[in-house]
Amino acid sequence: MGSQVIWLPVLIHYLPPDILGLWYVFVSIGGLVELMDSGFTPTLSHCMTYAWSGAADLKKHGVSFSSEKSEPNYALVCGMLATCRRLYFAIALAATLLMATLGTVYIQRIAAEYLSW
Repeated sequence: MGSQVIWLPVLIHYLPPDILGLWYVFVSIGGLVELMDSGFTPTLSHCMTYAWSGAADLKKHGVSFSSEKSEPNYALVCGMLATCRRLYFAIALAATLLMATLGTVYIQRIAAEYLSW
């Protein structure tokens, strides 16, 4: 999102209005992909913080800590990292498939006169 603020003056100056409109479509589609995150990032961040601060177990409602010295629960951290990898790989795969199929059809439809296929 921040890079769009930097690129926008350059794009407005050098691109014709119709191609600039297509650029906005690409930026909007990229924003929709971010919506697929569905708030996983804050939840995973909280859970990772609990695991790093020594949580013995993560529960649906609350966290259980061991009564002994609080050091990172490395097994829980590794499990969280593996879960994050699987989750974000699934999101990336779904976004790629969606953009490769429906996104391509959509872009071909709205930019038919500019594309020479």
